[in-house]
Amino acid sequence: MLGVFGNVPAYDENFTKGFGIKVFGKKTLYDIKNFYLSNKNLIYKTKIPTLDFYSGRQTKRFYTKAKIIDMVGFVEGLKTSPIK
Repeated sequence: MLGVFGNVPAYDENFTKGFGIKVFGKKTLYDIKNFYLSNKNLIYKTKIPTLDFYSGRQTKRFYTKAKIIDMVGFVEGLKTSPIK
């Protein structure tokens, strides 16, 4: 379910910090859903192509909406983390 073509964001340290959540569960899925609904237009406008592993060129496949949300949470979590 996780990863580039995942259905839900990765619940890594930065994502959970960014969204202010602790564990994967029903409540946090609703929180992510509400974030999605509040930002749906911007999320749909965001098109980030994947890269071909061998050539490094862009493909016709794009990151999923879940991956976009994951990236937002990750970046927000980085803002709260001390630089290592």
